[in-house]
Amino acid sequence: GAAAPLPFARLQPRIARKTLTKKVLADSPAALLAYDLLEAHGEDLRMTPLVERRARLDSLAVSLENPLARDLLRVSPLVCGADWQALAALREESRARGVE
Repeated sequence: GAAAPLPFARLQPRIARKTLTKKVLADSPAALLAYDLLEAHGEDLRMTPLVERRARLDSLAVSLENPLARDLLRVSPLVCGADWQALAALREESRARGVE
């Protein structure tokens, strides 16, 4: 897959069509980039600590049996900052990193 997300405009040809040709699929690749796991097997995880939800998301991603599903589910890398200022700086540069 691509190293960074492509512009949303590249996804629009996929959205507008009922039938996707091989060319459209090749020209407009798509994947699910997951940041968090809020529900699993009918269980609401919203009150579960983020560290545990993230561990469950990572586990889910590697346990998928379908090779296509494994390829299309991407888990976002963790972004850490020493303090709120560091996180604010990361947010400011998100567009330049292609993750806005």
